[in-house]
Amino acid sequence: MAALLPGTAGSASVTAMQPPKPPFAEPERLHYSISWIGIPVGESTLVSQGMVDEGGNAVYHFSSTATSNHVLRLLYPVRTRIDSIVDPERFLPIRYTMMGRQGFQRRNRELQFDQDNHVVQVTMDGERRNYPTVAAVQDPLSALYFYRMTATMQPGEVVRIPVHDRKRPKQIVVTAGPVETVKTDAGTFQASRLHIKQEEEGLFLHEGDITVWITSDERRLPVRLEGRVAIGTVSAELEDYSGAPSTQAPQQP
Repeated sequence: MAALLPGTAGSASVTAMQPPKPPFAEPERLHYSISWIGIPVGESTLVSQGMVDEGGNAVYHFSSTATSNHVLRLLYPVRTRIDSIVDPERFLPIRYTMMGRQGFQRRNRELQFDQDNHVVQVTMDGERRNYPTVAAVQDPLSALYFYRMTATMQPGEVVRIPVHDRKRPKQIVVTAGPVETVKTDAGTFQASRLHIKQEEEGLFLHEGDITVWITSDERRLPVRLEGRVAIGTVSAELEDYSGAPSTQAPQQP
């Protein structure tokens, strides 16, 4: 999505501490439709595979995919997969990989995190180099799950998450807004509107400021995302999901 100190209403700022029990299911699969200026252009998934074995150790495995459809494929083909391996004890990333194509460029890289020594080994464009980072740093994908676990999402709460991608750490700032009714193909949800200020490429291939709606119930499901691109606006809406706890089912229209 290092834990976040739960904030309070107002201009609260949060820092790192031990994460609570995660709200996301194990496993959990979320499927999104992506549109550009209202035109369907692709699809994306977010998957929590739960605890898996990694070299004899139990770790979290999160993944995300994005694929353009025939409308966009000739102009700007997108086919990417992101994987994040996370230490469940501290909820800090161990390894992050991105493979695929955005436009007509390959976007392949791997980050290995040494959280104790604050070093990230980045393999990109055929080169491998070590870069200094900050304490309790997340990767672009683990930051989302980290936020779902730790933020209160009370209106006015501000969460700052250090994120390392490529050569240096940067910070994303998430400001919680009001709870709103959001309707998607997956149902009708009560969701907190979040404004995310980010400098790096994020989920769904956006850069810059984006708005995300996450359900205000215990599942913390991301149900809608909107962000501006060079021309127009790109949005992603939850189309269907599986694995999420059913104790608080979504409202039906």
